[in-house]
Amino acid sequence: MIIFLFGQDTYRSAERLNILRSAFCDKFDKSGVNVDVMYGDSLKIEDLRKAILSQGLLSKKRFVIIKNLISEKKSAQFYEDIANEIKPKSISEDVIVVFWEGSNLEGKKKGNKLYSALKKADKVEVFNELSDIQLRKWIVTAVTKEKGKISNDAVSYLGANIGSNLWLQKTEIDKLLSYKKGELIQRTDVEEFVTLALNDNIFHFTDALANKNTKQAVKLFDDQLNSGANEFYLLTMLVRQFKILLQMKQGLERGQTSVQLQSELKLHPFVIKKSLSQARKFELSELKNIYKLLLNIDTKLKTTGIDPKALFDLFIVEVCQASSN
Repeated sequence: MIIFLFGQDTYRSAERLNILRSAFCDKFDKSGVNVDVMYGDSLKIEDLRKAILSQGLLSKKRFVIIKNLISEKKSAQFYEDIANEIKPKSISEDVIVVFWEGSNLEGKKKGNKLYSALKKADKVEVFNELSDIQLRKWIVTAVTKEKGKISNDAVSYLGANIGSNLWLQKTEIDKLLSYKKGELIQRTDVEEFVTLALNDNIFHFTDALANKNTKQAVKLFDDQLNSGANEFYLLTMLVRQFKILLQMKQGLERGQTSVQLQSELKLHPFVIKKSLSQARKFELSELKNIYKLLLNIDTKLKTTGIDPKALFDLFIVEVCQASSN
């Protein structure tokens, strides 16, 4: 059986992958010795062939996971060869092969023989970003699953200020649950312990970039990593902040006021005030380029083994040098 999991919402696709893996282990392989995990950056055709054709230990069943293969820059022939390996009826019923993609495949799907083959897999599940209504339901479910309670205003505020990145949503929900200890989570809790606290450090870092202060920007980022902050968490916050700056800069160039921008973007007044000040320090083309650089870091973090700190240090230098030219 071939299963293909992909889409922008990597939280739910990763969750689905874990569910499938756990179900396999519970039913066929308690020890997990018959589960193979391979990665696109180092995968060789003979590795895949061996994993598919080998018989499991103590069980005929095998579970093979292949992560981030299409998002890699492999040759067209390589993808065609892999596609030939997974043709219908070429894989035993005792083997489950899951192809999971954790990055955006736009621009990498056209003409890709493997993608075309996987779109016809036994099971294809696409995880698009949740709509506003779906996101609200997801937040409520995530809270109640942990025996917590949350007001409608708090749900709306989380949705508007954190957005559809479920990795970040889960992190902030866990913080709120820990703080409230079973009491109702109110909007004021979200404002105090999520939005303002999250943005304070990001604002300082963004200010350093806007002021072309490479040394300060590197120090601020290092301080966050040294304090235990996850690189994906920091990247998510940076992507969110520069998306806000980009939207505000476009609004300013259209002649919109801060009141109009606040109404349109539905952000906290504090965020609007700070972000407006920063948006004025960047050119529109500069913000677009920074946003692209951050998305590129996202892809590299998910598909390569490059040191995260090296990626962010390079990003800081590129932005500050570009700003000073």
